[in-house]
Amino acid sequence: MINRYINMVLFSACVLLLEIACARTNEEPHDGQTHWLKSCEGSGDCGDLECVCGFCVQTCDKQNPCAVEGMTTDCKAIDSEAVEALCQAEEPQKRVCLQPCSKDSQCGDGQACIGEACVPVASAESDASSQKPDARSFSEEQGPDASISSEGQEPDANLLSDAHFRQGLLSCLNGTVILDQDVNKIEKIDMLFVVDNSPSMLQEQAKLREQLPRMIKILATGDKTPDDGVENRDFPPKVDLHLAVVSTDMGLPGLAPQENPDATGACNGTGDDGNFLNDPGYSIASGLNCPGVSGGDYPIFLTHLGDTREETNVTLKRAEQTAANFACLATLGTYGCGFEMPLESSLKALWPSRISNLTEQQQSLDISFLAGSNGHGDNEHQAFLRGTPYHPTEVDEISLLAIIVVTDEEDCSAGARGDLDFLSLYYPGGDRNDLNLRCYKDTVNNWGNKYPVDRYINAFKELRPHFPDLVIFSAIAGIPGDIDEDTNGDGEITNDERESYYRRLLSDDRMQEVPDPETQNLGYSCAQDADLDGFFETQAFPARRLTEVARGFGENGMIHSICSPSFAPAIDSIIDVISNKIGGICFPRSMPRDSNGMIDCDVVWTMPPGWSCDDYPFLSSPPADGITFDESGRARCAVDQLPVINPDTDDPAEALDFSYKSGLGWYYDDFSLDMQTVCKLSESIATKQRISFTLSPGMQGANEDPPSRVSIELICQINPSPDSSATELDGLANKWSCDWEGCSEGDFYCQGEIDACVASCQTDADCENNDLPGWTCFDVGGDKNEKFCIPHYF
Repeated sequence: MINRYINMVLFSACVLLLEIACARTNEEPHDGQTHWLKSCEGSGDCGDLECVCGFCVQTCDKQNPCAVEGMTTDCKAIDSEAVEALCQAEEPQKRVCLQPCSKDSQCGDGQACIGEACVPVASAESDASSQKPDARSFSEEQGPDASISSEGQEPDANLLSDAHFRQGLLSCLNGTVILDQDVNKIEKIDMLFVVDNSPSMLQEQAKLREQLPRMIKILATGDKTPDDGVENRDFPPKVDLHLAVVSTDMGLPGLAPQENPDATGACNGTGDDGNFLNDPGYSIASGLNCPGVSGGDYPIFLTHLGDTREETNVTLKRAEQTAANFACLATLGTYGCGFEMPLESSLKALWPSRISNLTEQQQSLDISFLAGSNGHGDNEHQAFLRGTPYHPTEVDEISLLAIIVVTDEEDCSAGARGDLDFLSLYYPGGDRNDLNLRCYKDTVNNWGNKYPVDRYINAFKELRPHFPDLVIFSAIAGIPGDIDEDTNGDGEITNDERESYYRRLLSDDRMQEVPDPETQNLGYSCAQDADLDGFFETQAFPARRLTEVARGFGENGMIHSICSPSFAPAIDSIIDVISNKIGGICFPRSMPRDSNGMIDCDVVWTMPPGWSCDDYPFLSSPPADGITFDESGRARCAVDQLPVINPDTDDPAEALDFSYKSGLGWYYDDFSLDMQTVCKLSESIATKQRISFTLSPGMQGANEDPPSRVSIELICQINPSPDSSATELDGLANKWSCDWEGCSEGDFYCQGEIDACVASCQTDADCENNDLPGWTCFDVGGDKNEKFCIPHYF
């Protein structure tokens, strides 16, 4: 475990990262199986588990889904990155259950997050695609020349004041981070609301309707308080919105009418089948004002196309009309099927079905729907999601996709066995009085009808191929409302806080599915008596599957209680995540410029297949690290940095030296008005900064328009030169504070004088025990009584 942390520190501790790389490891996962992921030679070593590729795991398939006691696991395909990392050189033979994750910090000791699953670190480190450099080899490559002090020499007690020594350990702050960044800002948002239209949702649809106008006005204006009349944008306004709604009603296809458990016939056929709904009839019958309807239905989705040049009052009026129309669409009524399938409904609404429209990764997910029916993404709904090969007009204009589920029931998305017979009135495994418990019994009896949640986590992310950070998932569902995600109250959610929140939520007594033998229903996870008359207007059931899906999206996932008096906090969190996705690469530490107006960082683009660095005048090859192509053969190109010659202005047109080379590329932006709007950091951070681009489609000198998004590596050198003065070194230390959470893990801590994470020690053997072979235990001396490990060449 310690080796993993020192590797993280040495390899990716550049504090320009949007997320601190040295995050603290979470607590051990709940492990009902004592043999979980232990080394094995045969299944006899694994108790109830099976030995696969030398580790104890549970295998799975469509008939035998994952059900590891005391753990949340997903079934990973044989050719998935996670299973390949687990098996290394061995050829995987079976699907494997693994714990889902989005970060290393969500995994237990000796594990890493690869392919969105926790696998043993030994497997991860032997995988060439995910291997982090060994602490020794990295230090030898990055540290100063060995002639600075001979190997084996006793370290000088005055090394802390030596510039060469400080450079040597500060070299661990060199870092690389791979980001998916838009060259042109995200101007488009495609939002799909999934609204439960079962009989219990009348009050909840009203609470959603109350918040929709405010949400749309905020997105349209970029102002979180648009009604106060003050033009003070919190983020760039989104002038191009698509808004659609589907219900949770997927019917019960394949069941004969006499087998339908719903006496009203609400579950007959395929229900709404994931189709966008545009009939405002229920809203009009309920007395709502639907201004956009004149003798017919709405379009299948609404579009708000604003103009950044128009006055604020004009923008507000246009947004208000869009909001009123969408409120009508989202008020679906309460006549839908009581077996809610929000995940399957939204997936079918968006998934492309024609093989020619599926990427290789999408094909590998093997998504199919009941009775061989097709998804609507590249059929009826092809114009909704921008940046797809099948979009009729905006193939290259990628958008941010937001999926928002509103339901008071647990998700019952089913069909994994090819039918929905387990919901039949006469299903042999149930009785006519347990209909409300059928989805629950599918889990406890291991019937295997419900699709695993990773079907939706993986498929939703693959709707934005290569850019899963452009998919947001939010649920307003049945969870207790009194479990706080922000445990320290600082207004920011760390990865540790987020993971702790999900663990506490899923282990809470109210979130356990416990049948009531009298009502033949599950116990409620939350309830709301709005007017205190003893009648609960809202009662919701434990939304465990929706919670797991939100968890799988990391910082892009949210879940809020449907029992809250208002949906405002839930809508606000969605707006916050969206606003954080539409700026440049913002980071919380300032960088010193050199005399030429540049910072010591390189931006490297990994181009799409077939693209070359020669295609643009602002690219060169090879980059500073000398790696010309990635492992898939795509060209890696260094992007020109433009000098900032006048940082005292807030206008890039006046600040940049456009005469430098082609006048195109990137620049260090700590001055522009747009940066100050986009980079919303904590109040404790005085400065704001980001990487910005001067590039735009149709640029002069380009053979063709550049792709709107490319993979970017931001490589920064932040250690001083050996000849730096004491004043310069102190200034650097002030700018780059060593405050990483990972420094407090085990024997590691933050050594403030050298501004680096170090391992404490008493003898050289302690360094060896911390997976630092050959390192020396350095005694700071004086009255500090401090010792820590340093590379031997000092």
